[in-house]
Amino acid sequence: MKKYNHKLYKTIKEPLVTVYVVSHNYGRFLKQSIKSVLDQTYKNWELFIINDYCKDNSIKIANTFSKKNKKIKKVINFKNKVGLQHIANKVLNICNGDYIIRLDADDWLNENALLLLVNKAQSSKKIGAVFGNFLFANEKSKIVGYDSEINIQNFEKNNFVAPHGACTLFNTNELKKIGGYSEEIKSQDGWEIWFKLKERNQIKSVNNIIFYYRQHSNSVSKKKNLILSRNKIIEKISNSSFGDYNLKSLAIVPIKENYEDIKNIPFLKFKNVSLIDRTLETICSTKINHIVVSTSSSKIISYLKKKKYKKKIFVYKRNKKFENSVSSLEDILINSTQKFIDLKKQKPDIVFFFSIHTIRFENSHIDRTIDLFKFNNFDTIYSVSKEQNPTFKFDGKKYSLLNRGRFKNLDYLSQKIVRFNGSLIASWWKTLKNKQMFGKNFGVIEVNDNDVFQINNLKRFFKK
Repeated sequence: MKKYNHKLYKTIKEPLVTVYVVSHNYGRFLKQSIKSVLDQTYKNWELFIINDYCKDNSIKIANTFSKKNKKIKKVINFKNKVGLQHIANKVLNICNGDYIIRLDADDWLNENALLLLVNKAQSSKKIGAVFGNFLFANEKSKIVGYDSEINIQNFEKNNFVAPHGACTLFNTNELKKIGGYSEEIKSQDGWEIWFKLKERNQIKSVNNIIFYYRQHSNSVSKKKNLILSRNKIIEKISNSSFGDYNLKSLAIVPIKENYEDIKNIPFLKFKNVSLIDRTLETICSTKINHIVVSTSSSKIISYLKKKKYKKKIFVYKRNKKFENSVSSLEDILINSTQKFIDLKKQKPDIVFFFSIHTIRFENSHIDRTIDLFKFNNFDTIYSVSKEQNPTFKFDGKKYSLLNRGRFKNLDYLSQKIVRFNGSLIASWWKTLKNKQMFGKNFGVIEVNDNDVFQINNLKRFFKK
């Protein structure tokens, strides 16, 4: 590892940095994490060790270190699992540092981490946070990968994706000015605080290795509740920025009665509920204002007239010309939306496309899609899930491997692969009307793979 000359990176002043190490049954890694703080070339720091409801030897290890070093100000012992947001606010209220940084007990710092981060932070009074790159490591502390493209440019291009929450140096006063962390969000991965800070501060990066990110079976980044927390953050930002203002939304559900050699598709049942009822009941439980079913089937129209849903369903009998493969999805959506406008004399802001061929076990991402439109400049948003398998791309001459880390069970943020999961596509009506729905200016809403199930082969799936 490259050695840095401390004199070359000497800051205008050496502000105090508060480091807090959080352990939840990570006693087997805790010594290495604490020692990485003690070995910093930048010496003006204080350390808080957090015992987050541990049932292992974490508290014993923490107490041993604190007795030997006066810079370890306090060992905080939580007897119940309280969440990273609450822990962050607790340290924020009692720390003395001009800057504050969280280090997870299963990770460890590069020896020059604080020196590099503080040097960048001190370069401008407008900087509220500084982050850097990291190396992947396994349970035995062996380096197994490097994500080389985590930088501020990528963050700015994907303005709703924060690189990471841990090992980012924050200006303590700026965190206090924005009210600290929101404790109703338990699984914190940096999103909310990044959103709040970037409205008033600069966020900068250093192109250096700051920490070692350990990948193991209990890594927080692999848990489902991370996506749920991100959805809560998106909702919170939307509500705080736009209050009670709601975008007018319209759902279009194109339905065919028969497809290839499969008959009565909408009435096929999954767990005793028909595909048509599953989709419409899901949409009815969301913030979407109006629902239009577009179909050429008299049977489907007759069925819907007899059914009662939580919201009124507008049924449009579309021309059979839309049944053939020549007609694009855009054509069907534009035609259906225009029929709705003619009927209701009101225009939607956003138009959603839903397919009855997708089973949705969790639907909060539908409302979060509306929220995303409020504070991003996307023309279209797709519902996606992370691709867990190695994926390849063919450029006409040869194949290249995308996200090579998947073979090592690593998630390279700069090579993250997601796929359309069939749940929804949403677009501004103006964008759709101009046939630019599938243009380049799009965003995504990530859904856990277990919450969306796309039936790609109806015949095979519903075989008697």
